[in-house]
Amino acid sequence: MATPTINPSTSASNTATGPFPPVPHTHPFTAITGLRFGTNGRVEPVYDAVNVYANGVLIALYNAASTGGASSPPSVPFVTVTSAVQNVEGDDNNTLGKEQADRFLAEGRITAAEYKQLTTTPEPKGPGVKASPPKKSQDFSAVTAGISMEMVLTPKGTTLAQMIKNVTFPRTIPQLAECHPSVAGPTAVINNLAALAQNCIEPIKAKYPNTLVTNSYRHGSTIGGGQHGTGQACDLQFRGVPAHNYFEIAKWIEQNIPYDQLLLEYLPSKTVWVHMSFALPNLPYGGLCIRKSKPGNILATLNGASGGKFQPNLHADIIQAAVPNRIVAA
Repeated sequence: MATPTINPSTSASNTATGPFPPVPHTHPFTAITGLRFGTNGRVEPVYDAVNVYANGVLIALYNAASTGGASSPPSVPFVTVTSAVQNVEGDDNNTLGKEQADRFLAEGRITAAEYKQLTTTPEPKGPGVKASPPKKSQDFSAVTAGISMEMVLTPKGTTLAQMIKNVTFPRTIPQLAECHPSVAGPTAVINNLAALAQNCIEPIKAKYPNTLVTNSYRHGSTIGGGQHGTGQACDLQFRGVPAHNYFEIAKWIEQNIPYDQLLLEYLPSKTVWVHMSFALPNLPYGGLCIRKSKPGNILATLNGASGGKFQPNLHADIIQAAVPNRIVAA
């Protein structure tokens, strides 16, 4: 039996091909958020589900590859632009997104108007929500068990798999060795991940059960500014939540959760997410502390393609101006 396929384009709709009756689908290029390996080994484009429709009805997710075991890059317009920008989300030294946007403009992959939209931060109308006093962190005991995806990191049962495998951008155990130089190796990374889970992710999930960890640890060239590469940072989205509601979630996190850095991040016209990090007092397992090294960067509303230009404090009006009020994690 032939495998039905879809070729995304910037046109209004596409038509599935294969042994089934043609079904109109809408897949604008803005829906594509990256690439991933499917369960059968195919390389598949990943779509922002809110932009995928069948017969005018919203469907949760559609992944397709033109040929089993391979991908067809020409049929996925602008996927490298979006992926490059979104995969440097987080951290205080976020310059790679701007560098990629500069290069894509020079190569003609995006227009001048698209470049301006990607890299411009709307002016806030007021000071926004400022940082409150630091919150007390929980007592922490080191994780000493042998490394496996099933190892339990916290008293409430969060596993290593939940932190690095069962996420949008997964990592493997061998990749734990490709960490930021400020940590000694995999065991140190795991302990930082455990502290992050215990102090931040678990209490956020208790308040917002629809929390999705898009990524935490990053390795090698994907580390970016730092704290993802030490196991101290994560990026969060919230299933079924409209983009503009992320401001209220970020505000609750700021007021209730101990953090080292908290960023309400967005990609203009596309998506929004929360980046946060946690640093154990005195960094017993190595890592970085934004509160000590760059105290002005602990709280910001940050354009993921602005080149590390911080807009201090949390600003609802920036999100409202930059991102359509759509559900960004279906």
